[in-house]
Amino acid sequence: MLFQKAIEIGDTLYKAFDTPNRMRLTRWNFKAAAGGVVQEAGESVLVSEIGSPTFEFTRLSQLSGDPRYFDAIQHVMDVFEDQQDKTNQPSMWPVVINVRTGDFTGFSGFTIGGMADSLYEYLPKEHMLLRGATQQYRRLYEYAVIVIKRNIFHRPMTFNGEDVRLTGQVDRDARTPSSETTTEPQAQHLDCFAGGMVAIAAKISQNDNDLALAQKRVARLPLGLQRHAVWVDARDIACGAMREGRTLSMGRVNMAQQDE
Repeated sequence: MLFQKAIEIGDTLYKAFDTPNRMRLTRWNFKAAAGGVVQEAGESVLVSEIGSPTFEFTRLSQLSGDPRYFDAIQHVMDVFEDQQDKTNQPSMWPVVINVRTGDFTGFSGFTIGGMADSLYEYLPKEHMLLRGATQQYRRLYEYAVIVIKRNIFHRPMTFNGEDVRLTGQVDRDARTPSSETTTEPQAQHLDCFAGGMVAIAAKISQNDNDLALAQKRVARLPLGLQRHAVWVDARDIACGAMREGRTLSMGRVNMAQQDE
């Protein structure tokens, strides 16, 4: 029964790929479709919306034996691969992309947090799901993680000097040299997957250094299970509070006060 429902949902979502360039609609107007109106993919689309269905559609093809679902998302990821080294922060994709033209160079914000999270999270998992039949998803991840390690992960200042890593974001346009790219040191609850993502990929590639990095992101983090966002600034340090929406700035962050 659940499998049949999954097929029904998959068939419904599959119709959203019926666009001139086969890039998925994130808001499908079924009434317009019934009337024969051609719908085009969006010009400003969140990257996680268009890049996240890989895992579910692949598994649906595996279980059903119907290759349509995998074919649909594979075309999308081929475009992602083509654009990966053409963006303003080569190796990563911006939070917002132009899916209608397939040109991802017009936007400047880069993160693995909210609005981009599951795109990156699923890359090593998709490699595992496909049992390495294609190395594409491993390549996509390994290229992206170069900049993630350099410009997204950052080490915050803590009272006890714990060697931990949080995730920030980068805003970079085409005119900014790589040497001048700076990290905005934030940490969101939606990037809590990052340690597990790095650990899974490290086991796939047998990379001990990245496995140690994953431990710094998760096991050694004083917050333990990452239940809260930890966007704080110097004003929060005095009262020991962690208010969501703050930015990590200069000063020592008291990370032991996660429950206040």
